[in-house]
Amino acid sequence: MKISYLGPQGSFSEKAYRKMWPDQTGHEITLAQDLLHLLQSLIAGEIDVAVMPLWNSSGGFLKDRDTHKSYLQTMFDAKCCYRIVSEYFLPQDYCLMAVSGNGDDVQCLHVNPYAEKQCEAFIAGKGWKIITHDSSSAAAKAAQENGAGHAALASHGAATTYELQIMVPDVIEPPYMHFVSLTTQPEIHIDLSVSEAPISSFAMSSPDKNAPEPTIENAAIRSEPLTDTNLYLIDLPGERSEQHLKALAQGDFFYLGTYPADVESRKVLFG
Repeated sequence: MKISYLGPQGSFSEKAYRKMWPDQTGHEITLAQDLLHLLQSLIAGEIDVAVMPLWNSSGGFLKDRDTHKSYLQTMFDAKCCYRIVSEYFLPQDYCLMAVSGNGDDVQCLHVNPYAEKQCEAFIAGKGWKIITHDSSSAAAKAAQENGAGHAALASHGAATTYELQIMVPDVIEPPYMHFVSLTTQPEIHIDLSVSEAPISSFAMSSPDKNAPEPTIENAAIRSEPLTDTNLYLIDLPGERSEQHLKALAQGDFFYLGTYPADVESRKVLFG
């Protein structure tokens, strides 16, 4: 099975992949240069599964840097092409790291745009030149390659991978990144018997932008405002049922898949 996630080595995506797929027997791994390329590779049939970050607890749905279109919207517009088969909510442990030093000699900070936004209070007033990368592990790799005067905001794992010294651990309270395994192939699935709480996900757009948020019993609902409408990611307990479909009939929706829930993280985030 061909699986791809955002590289380079040491990325948050790599850690999420290992959590969602503990048995990696027979997996052929490729590393994507950016998230849009990752989705395009899946649609083109170049890979079987894409490990994709969709949503962040502090920043909402992730968007392409160039088009400013969320990846959820890309999935919704494609309809029925994508299916979620697993999930993991990963705490993002951002640390300040460099080849050496204590932080006083930092002139350039390598960072992913999401990390830059999440850690803006920590970065503010430092006078550092900001250099952005497509992933936090790419930022860590760049700090290692550039040496003195260069630092990165990345994970403990990236510091280990690139042999960097952590100068400031856990610069913020770790936000959660929601990772999912996406496929376009119906034969790929994870046995639901391994989970005490399977969950079914749907993407739904409201009839108009001013329509109230849907009220659906026992649902976890996350929203994204668009120009003319609102887009929702709706998670309902259990396998897809007629009751689910009736509850969603108030908008344009499509089914994203049924998969084992990350129960403990969902309790923390959604109650």
